[in-house]
Amino acid sequence: MIQRLPEEIDALVSQRVSEQLSAHQKTLKQQENLSLVQAKLKEHFGEEYQSVYKQRLDNLGLSREYADELAKTHPQVFLKTFELDATKNVNTTTLPRSQQRPNSFSPSSPKRDWNYYQEMKKANPKMYLDPKIAVQMHDDAIALGDAFGMPQD
Repeated sequence: MIQRLPEEIDALVSQRVSEQLSAHQKTLKQQENLSLVQAKLKEHFGEEYQSVYKQRLDNLGLSREYADELAKTHPQVFLKTFELDATKNVNTTTLPRSQQRPNSFSPSSPKRDWNYYQEMKKANPKMYLDPKIAVQMHDDAIALGDAFGMPQD
């Protein structure tokens, strides 16, 4: 049997412990990277990200194992590959629908009834005779019905 000196034994034990510690730290870092990637997937695609993730894998022609390994070892490359590194533009001041003005920034048009068109005829006879105005007047008369106010002959 080979006899080893206590210094050699200490060096071998120290080397072995160091290797195991390094492997453990590597495993922890990979788990941390994978958790980061999964959090980004959930943030980007919601809780049901699995189906979108699978579809992206199929589109890129990647296996699940390869993508998971990439996520563990190179999370930034994974995020860029799957376009998860871009931040979403989230508008945090969105009002509920009931509080928004339905006509915001749209000009208000006057009620186009019989009197409106008669005023147009007086103010701008050339525009009044435009065929488009005749079509619009007809459509307004149908839409408003009796409220259009056309005199009965």
